[in-house]
Amino acid sequence: MSVNELAGSIVGVSGPVVIMKMNREANPVMMNELVFVSERRLIGEVGDISGEYATIEVYEDTTGLSRNEPVYGSRELFSVRLGPGLLGSIYDGLQRPLESIAQETGSFIQPGARAPRLSKEKKWDFEPVAEGGERLGPGDTLGLVEENEIIKHRIMVPPGVEGTVTNISDEGTFTVDETIAVLRTRSGLTQLSLSHSWPIRRARPYNRKLAPNEQLIVGQRVLDTMVPVAKGGIVAVAGGFGTGKTILQHQLARYVDADIVIYVGCGERGNEISDLLNKFSEFRDPKTGFPLLKRSIVIANTSNMPVAAREASVYTGATIAEYYRDMGYDVALLVDSTSRWAEALREISSRQGELPGEEGYPPYLASRIARFYGRAGKVETLGTEGRIGSLSLIASVSPSGGDFSEPVTQKTLQVARAFWALDPELAYRRHYPAINLQQSFSFYVPSVEFYWYEEVNENWRKVRDSALELYGEKLELERVARLVGVGALTGSERVVLRNAELLEEVFLKQNALHPVDGYCSPQKQFQLLDLVMAFHRSCVEALEKGVLAEPLIESPLRKELESLKFLPDDKMKEAYWAMGARIRAHLMRLVRMHA
Repeated sequence: MSVNELAGSIVGVSGPVVIMKMNREANPVMMNELVFVSERRLIGEVGDISGEYATIEVYEDTTGLSRNEPVYGSRELFSVRLGPGLLGSIYDGLQRPLESIAQETGSFIQPGARAPRLSKEKKWDFEPVAEGGERLGPGDTLGLVEENEIIKHRIMVPPGVEGTVTNISDEGTFTVDETIAVLRTRSGLTQLSLSHSWPIRRARPYNRKLAPNEQLIVGQRVLDTMVPVAKGGIVAVAGGFGTGKTILQHQLARYVDADIVIYVGCGERGNEISDLLNKFSEFRDPKTGFPLLKRSIVIANTSNMPVAAREASVYTGATIAEYYRDMGYDVALLVDSTSRWAEALREISSRQGELPGEEGYPPYLASRIARFYGRAGKVETLGTEGRIGSLSLIASVSPSGGDFSEPVTQKTLQVARAFWALDPELAYRRHYPAINLQQSFSFYVPSVEFYWYEEVNENWRKVRDSALELYGEKLELERVARLVGVGALTGSERVVLRNAELLEEVFLKQNALHPVDGYCSPQKQFQLLDLVMAFHRSCVEALEKGVLAEPLIESPLRKELESLKFLPDDKMKEAYWAMGARIRAHLMRLVRMHA
């Protein structure tokens, strides 16, 4: 079957699902083949084949389709185009550039709308690295392109291609489709350009996967210190409506310690995506000073877009993320949210007449989730250069009513190595980020401990564990106080409760809108936590030496500690040592007064 040859005709339509009877005179379509439905050429993908019938998931509005309309095949898997020009782009779930389409069709995408995924006119400065006669394999570098002021784009031999360079272009300017090198392979001469395609459902290969052992700093104290994640890690962020998932994702996009950020808005409201794009245009990357879009790619598949395209959008994001990972970059893939993706799976499965599983989700939900999250990791990439890249996956889950026992959350927890649970009660109290430390967990603590030991302070683990112990005592005392009242607590218990509240105020709460407190460096995180725990230890020691609880509860040092989180880093170091001395002096003074 040649490209766009008639593959069959429509015999049934059910929402985004089209049943096609295959053309007997043509070669049969293959699974996951890209097809074009009707003369409007609506984009679709073959999802199932049974006898002479094929089921097609159509990623555009199917209104108006009727029986006997043609379906055209491509003999290609549904793929994305990878090359210079991806950064700063805003795509839909099918990698259609929304800005280009908006100029042609207006604010709403018309069915069948098309635009080049990468600009075919723009020329890029190519600097060759390989030489004629050199033997190259998958992942080896042909040359470099300066994609923008902060990212060097590595033009690599695509996976599956290996041979000897017979010709490579000199330094010059080229479009993404012009030939820049020719390799002699076993099948003949292969022409390579600045770009290539890759199927979205096939993970890009690598040499070997490495253990995640380097902290991924996100600038949020409660996350970096209490429930940390390593580069190449998998994190699930779960919470009901109003718990702050979207704001948290925006903060992560701005401050995460990654070279490339890819944000997938899967089934989210259009106003949230619009707000995100405005922030990406206005905000500056703290590390480089350039707009955030210089290191970002946004894939917007909002709730008013065809539901089937949500299912493709997360794979589109993962494939682009793997491409930059293969260059040796640290990539953060933020998905908001996988619940909307799972809902798309459920709707498509239902319309195909498949046997439903738990709560109507398809029986293969768990395997799809595992396969998607499995694309994260820290790897040694293909090629002889031994590059190390990472893909960190931080995905939101939006359980209805905040019920973490529902299938999507539970299946996600089976593969996630860190879980950030958002609590509506904390959000109601204006405690942000609304992380519930009882429900949250991270298996990366042992992996990142060496980072804190080397880069920050050797006592990090000890101080962190003490803080978690204090927080646990607070929760237990609050349960007791609700039963018998705060007045029934002993003096030492009331001191513990007040010190735990100080821990919340100084460390666990963080103001996302504050110019200083919006981001907290690892060094400042440790300093703040160490001071709070030093104050707590001083209070405990004072109680043991006979000091009454009231002076400790009313200590003026509490207000001073609360103000430290608004100090910039360059002033925090001096304040850290000064406050430590003040805490010790304050303890000695109280002990002398009550001796």
